[in-house]
Amino acid sequence: MSLILNPKGMLVCMSGGQDSTTVLAWAVRNWSPIEAVNFDYGQQHEREKHSCKIICGMAGVKLHTLSIQALREIGGGGLTSDDMGVMEAHPQFPGLPASFVPLRNLILLSTAAALAVKRGFGNLAAGVCQTDYSGYPDCREVFIHSLTGTIMKGLGFTKPNHFDIWTPLMKLDKAESVKLMDEMGCLDWLAFTHTCYNNAFPPCGRCPACVIRERGFTNAGIPDPLVERSAHVSNK
Repeated sequence: MSLILNPKGMLVCMSGGQDSTTVLAWAVRNWSPIEAVNFDYGQQHEREKHSCKIICGMAGVKLHTLSIQALREIGGGGLTSDDMGVMEAHPQFPGLPASFVPLRNLILLSTAAALAVKRGFGNLAAGVCQTDYSGYPDCREVFIHSLTGTIMKGLGFTKPNHFDIWTPLMKLDKAESVKLMDEMGCLDWLAFTHTCYNNAFPPCGRCPACVIRERGFTNAGIPDPLVERSAHVSNK
């Protein structure tokens, strides 16, 4: 193939949550040029999209927003269905929380890869992690490796005309990712992130995402900037 992608160009999948914001900070320090993509797939936690715009502005990174409403039309998860709460067990996938959206990462990452190629970037980054997560099978390293190979085949690429998906948080627990953000000097970015599956501000503190986030900051011994900001705002 004649198509050559920029080996230093990177597109970051940006939800506006803690993990994707940490990956954005990592990308800003290691890659150039950088752009980000956010997906509107009918998710319940709308605040994430607003957070995404704020954080990309702080980072000075161009943000693309793409709509994939088919995930909401299909349903099948508490994040995309009005009749399923995120605090419940998943009705179809025993052992997984209701927040699991079947094949979400397959659809979103494949779409992001298409945009990255369109922008001429040879790299895509995502905040998926299998060390400290809610059990989603599409956050595992084996899935990312498989998807990368599929995308390469779909593009007809062989090295050096290659495409990579980077997952710098894959083997970090939440405490380690908090410390990484602190080391990069971007802890203040996390004050504007949104993690709560119940779309609450201040965070509800009860949903799986809030529980995992709180545990990470506690174990890191670092106060959560989001909690501090929400307390300041609510006291006004």
